[in-house]
Amino acid sequence: MSRTAKQRSPAHDEGQWEEPKVNEFIARCRERPQKNLKRIADEALELSWEIEEKQGRVYHSPTLEDMGLEADMKNLPQAADEPRKGSEGSLQLVQDDELLAVVDEVPPLLECTEAVCFCFKIERTLFPEFQTVKLVFYFRVLEPHQHKDLVLKMYVSDQKGKRLPVRSKLYQIARVTFPDLKKRTRITNSMFLKKIFRCRLGTTKTPVPYTVVRTLVEKIAG
Repeated sequence: MSRTAKQRSPAHDEGQWEEPKVNEFIARCRERPQKNLKRIADEALELSWEIEEKQGRVYHSPTLEDMGLEADMKNLPQAADEPRKGSEGSLQLVQDDELLAVVDEVPPLLECTEAVCFCFKIERTLFPEFQTVKLVFYFRVLEPHQHKDLVLKMYVSDQKGKRLPVRSKLYQIARVTFPDLKKRTRITNSMFLKKIFRCRLGTTKTPVPYTVVRTLVEKIAG
């Protein structure tokens, strides 16, 4: 069925939609004293997607005309391109000065393979997309001088206080900062924080690659 074909009840001439949620939504929109048409259009689109997911079929969202808001449409900016594949006929408006997002950080991409760095923070971070928790080590570059003060990260599997396997990355970097490791040695943040290391760098294999600290080569100070 075409996306533009509306799914209505037999009461088509009365302007009734087969989904009670849609009729309730239209009624609420008509009663709003201050009608933000863009927000109404966004909510209508989200409602149609919700119905699609539940029923497994194409469902066209009600337009502003369907909601009796034709008189307000003259104040609308020009509609942007369709926001989602297969959503022909859906109304999604983007104004020229509308804020779409704010860049949180821009990970650096360096040409060098080693750097001298100062470890200033360690965080335990959840990565939902991988369903895993990692320790994130934050380093500030000291050398090469042209990259001074850039922040690089190193990702290490979280052992959660359990026994540390020799093959683990945490064991390997612990041996760098504390070569005389013995059985039952407790690995703590203080072994790494406020210390200077020579670090081996690498590049991620992500769609937008960036530089990370792969491992620690030697402890220089601290």
